[in-house]
Amino acid sequence: MKLKALHDYVIVRPAGGETQSAGGIVLPAQNGDKRSAIRGEVLAVGPGKYSEAGEGLMPMTVGVGTKVLYDNTRAQAFSVHNEVLYLMHQDAVFATDNE
Repeated sequence: MKLKALHDYVIVRPAGGETQSAGGIVLPAQNGDKRSAIRGEVLAVGPGKYSEAGEGLMPMTVGVGTKVLYDNTRAQAFSVHNEVLYLMHQDAVFATDNE
């Protein structure tokens, strides 16, 4: 299955440690602080969203393969082929890390 993000959404694979229980509960790799930022890699990026001023499509600032730090409280977890992924608006991404 090839996922395609729409609008200003991005799909992110967590960097590791996150698992999903047999019952479908996502167990994040963090120290218990629900406000923790998590690292991951962008798998899909939408084309962007239209500006409210009607100036056209605002370009995305992250791309496929970009390593990001994101707010897990603003991301929606879902599972594809037993892999936990996250869907979020681009503004839930705080930073990029492409060495």
